[in-house]
Amino acid sequence: MKRRFSKMPFEPQLKAVKTRLESRCGLFLCMRQSNDDPSTIVVGGNKDKTDPSCMFYLIPVGLRVVSIQHAETGNFVAMNSNGKIYASEIFGLECKFKENVFENYWCIYSSLQYKHPETQRPWHLGLNENGKCIRGSKAKKDRNVSHFLPRPVEVMMMREPSHQEIVGQSRSSQASGINEVTGEQTV
Repeated sequence: MKRRFSKMPFEPQLKAVKTRLESRCGLFLCMRQSNDDPSTIVVGGNKDKTDPSCMFYLIPVGLRVVSIQHAETGNFVAMNSNGKIYASEIFGLECKFKENVFENYWCIYSSLQYKHPETQRPWHLGLNENGKCIRGSKAKKDRNVSHFLPRPVEVMMMREPSHQEIVGQSRSSQASGINEVTGEQTV
């Protein structure tokens, strides 16, 4: 008997890891509303590991390439051309990070899109001791501010983020209540 495999548009394809990212300075990467402007979401650090703002999905989007999506809001961690870390509603090239694992499972996440213009040194995701993201141009791979330890909670099946689908469906899926990355119905 011949089996037919069809790929539905919302069929889960990837094993994503729901995790908390702990930095070497003792803070957890988080995404929360800005104190200055409540309509703005910022990426920073938090000492409380039980806070839901510290929960992320690590989604593999290539060989040793991941996107970091906030579990609650669905926004992605991204880096712009100035090396500034921000929360992006739409998945794009700025949301892709190369994941390198060092000894004792400490990981660094470097931007796939941006590097130093002269030296071609990768720009890294980093948190300082005050809980603020530092610019990618200032975060070096051998500094503690750039080291993160993933603390996995569970493995989940997710749909791979796509540039075309998300840009094309962002308005229609928001109106229908469908999560653009997971394909799950939201209430």
